Amino acid sequence: MRKTELPAPVFIVAPMGRSGTNYLKSMLETHPDLYFVDVLEDYLNVGANHLSDYADGVFKMWEAMDGGSYTGLGTVSRDDMLAVIGDALLSLIGGDKDPTRRPLSKSPVAGDWPVGLRLFPDANYLLIIRDPRSIAESFLNVRSAWSLSFTLEHLASSWVQRMRLITQTLADHQDAVRDGRIMTIRYEKLVADPAPVLNGVLERIGLPPFPDGSAPDTNFPVIGSSFGIRTEEGRVDFTPQPKPDDFDPRRRWADWTPDQHKRFNRICGSMMKKWGYEPI
Repeated sequence: MRKTELPAPVFIVAPMGRSGTNYLKSMLETHPDLYFVDVLEDYLNVGANHLSDYADGVFKMWEAMDGGSYTGLGTVSRDDMLAVIGDALLSLIGGDKDPTRRPLSKSPVAGDWPVGLRLFPDANYLLIIRDPRSIAESFLNVRSAWSLSFTLEHLASSWVQRMRLITQTLADHQDAVRDGRIMTIRYEKLVADPAPVLNGVLERIGLPPFPDGSAPDTNFPVIGSSFGIRTEEGRVDFTPQPKPDDFDPRRRWADWTPDQHKRFNRICGSMMKKWGYEPI
């Protein structure tokens, strides 16, 4: 049984990097009832299937010993065990520092999301979705050591593979979607008109809207753009930067050639349409 009542965490997840998790996180952490945890990206769902296997293994042994009548502090289940582990993980990343506010965390991947829902049964998951063509163009423009091997085909394949898993998870957990435990946020809508998007999210997760006049607007600083200012080493700069007048990250692919569109569409055109992004 869980012995602590930690504030319910708010996790931002995405199908892959360059989806806008930093942008959404930076906006939400300005809300007075949220604070960001101690790690930049938590990755707590990555490999979570191993924790599920662990719980299964322990309970199989218990059930074999006493015929399934283990009670401890009242009847416990595999999900109870996972929730206790989730509390420990949340504490580890600083999610228990302020009992008056809810911890906010983010990861650029959803990972083993179905297990994450069991590890953190009180959490709200905010899934941010961005046009995969803009994601790909952003990755190709990062020009860092870990992106040098990326190709358009590789990025398209990664996105569609992860979106298949996310689509299946949403279909399998419609109760969590209805209850607001899982919310989908369109990056393009967030960029175009942040305040109503953010306040809609806050309402769904049980928090008050931003105080009058304090909600982030379209002039919110640029955070970690691959087309923004670089550090002296040439890396993406994740410190807030003033938004240039011509800054528009919603159509990074506007200058793609017909051949680029054809190559991209061949791999993930149908999944793009499924998620409301019309292939060119």
